[in-house]
Amino acid sequence: MFSGMTRFMDFQRNLGIASNILAKRLGEFVEAGIFELRPDADGGRAEYVLTRKGRDLQPVIVALTEWGDSWAPPEDRSVFYEHVGCGGRVMLKMECERCGETRPAADAEVRRGRRLPDPRRTRAGTEDRPA
Repeated sequence: MFSGMTRFMDFQRNLGIASNILAKRLGEFVEAGIFELRPDADGGRAEYVLTRKGRDLQPVIVALTEWGDSWAPPEDRSVFYEHVGCGGRVMLKMECERCGETRPAADAEVRRGRRLPDPRRTRAGTEDRPA
């Protein structure tokens, strides 16, 4: 997705999946607004170009790559994310927006937003009582 591939044949060659499955998945990405299908610069074959929405997925993909490398490491890492300016490895860190501290995920607590209902309440709006 972020490795510079834009043509159907490149995706198929690199991913090794059936063309009907790939066509369906790429079509779903286009429908979801992640890719835009446009003719290449020569006016020949179509290219799948990331939209702004698609480019905004990059931190998610980096995080999933890091997780996969930790828990199911491939024999030969095929994807690296590198800082263009210095060549250093790009990594994601959890940072507090208030104080700027970088902390492990275990130091973060999940809070419900206003629209997320309290799971302790029933549909009638009463508190669930322990049995």
